[in-house]
Amino acid sequence: MTVVTASGVALAWVLQAVGLSRVMKRRGFDGLPWLVTPLVLGPAAWPLALSEVRRGLPRPEVVRWGTAGEGAIDVFVVLEDDALPPETVAQLRRVLPYSRRVVVARALRSGGPSRVARDARRFLTGIADGLRLEGAELQLVYGTVNAVVRESRRRGEFGIILRSDQPAELFDGDGSRQEVRCERDVSVA
Repeated sequence: MTVVTASGVALAWVLQAVGLSRVMKRRGFDGLPWLVTPLVLGPAAWPLALSEVRRGLPRPEVVRWGTAGEGAIDVFVVLEDDALPPETVAQLRRVLPYSRRVVVARALRSGGPSRVARDARRFLTGIADGLRLEGAELQLVYGTVNAVVRESRRRGEFGIILRSDQPAELFDGDGSRQEVRCERDVSVA
């Protein structure tokens, strides 16, 4: 085997690992294990990834059950990182008095280190206590924020969706901007 051929094979081996990692990351899985696995197994990792995708992402994990409020709006807050932007807090405080159900969820990539999920549980509990959201349900949801929001809209169970990656905007459960309807609901209530 020549040096050029060996270099080409090594490059193809690394590129297929990087490609699989990116594909799995876009599907809501942690990219690091899907980078290492094909580096070790080569193209034999692709069927493993296909079976993982077919199995799907884990169901949301409830960290703390919530209690129903007096309002008429169901609110879903999706956090992308272990941070809560001030704009999201402001939007949440604005709709909180009119909410019946509040779910605060942290989106995680599936298959990542268990310490990430443990830290996310602690983060959710900390922000709920810090914002005095005693009745809020806390969840760990798996996948990308876009996929989580898309699934939530498909189910249609929330009237308002707040996203930490778009904190200045308020969205209706069907994806339309919520500003006008929320102002009307707030003024009527």
